Amino acid sequence: VGLGSGSPKSFISKKKRQETVLSLKDKKAAEKWNKRIERYMRKTKETGNMREKVMLPKGVDHSEWVAENLIDFVNDVSYVYSLCSEDAKRFQKPGAGFPPGCRYIWLETSEGASEPTPLSLSSPDYCLKVLQWIESVIADDSVFPENHDHPFPPDFADVSRKILNRIFRVYAIIYHVHFDVVEEQEADLLLNTSFKHLMFFMFEFDLLDDKETKSLKDGVERLRNEYLLTPCSLGI
Repeated sequence: VGLGSGSPKSFISKKKRQETVLSLKDKKAAEKWNKRIERYMRKTKETGNMREKVMLPKGVDHSEWVAENLIDFVNDVSYVYSLCSEDAKRFQKPGAGFPPGCRYIWLETSEGASEPTPLSLSSPDYCLKVLQWIESVIADDSVFPENHDHPFPPDFADVSRKILNRIFRVYAIIYHVHFDVVEEQEADLLLNTSFKHLMFFMFEFDLLDDKETKSLKDGVERLRNEYLLTPCSLGI
């Protein structure tokens, strides 16, 4: 599964540096926004012990647990992003509407092509591609088997990791670009709680790629510390 990769690893390193290196002004803006977003994230709904909630229950298959939770995460982010759909229309140009210093590239796989084509999109087009790709992967019975007697594929861990990190990117876009709109619709607690759930799950199973965290650096660090300090009666 290479459709949803958005990773720039296959690109020329010079181009990658040009797209990701921030100017001093941009760095200051990014730091300011990260601190502001971290403050936004502090308000969440009361959900009990989130760390225990994400732990693998005894007797449950690891891949089954990841698949079950992954579908919940997709539903959560899809709903929250739908609240931003009108606001997202103001971003039409490629590269517009992303977190400061981040430019997510979509790799489009065409039938018969030996290599995926990198596409620079606007943030709403990128998010649409991500959510459509995730939907297609989940609908693929060879990746997400409906029958419990059918095994998950050998690369399921890689596929699920890629999906979760793409979901993280959609959240980064929501926080940086659309948070005010979410707050106006009184859905900020839902956003924060859903993101916290995702983060605790990714921390629990070491699924978060370090390169993704810079877009929400302060918030991720606070949640990681909260995760580590959360008492867990089920054992570690």
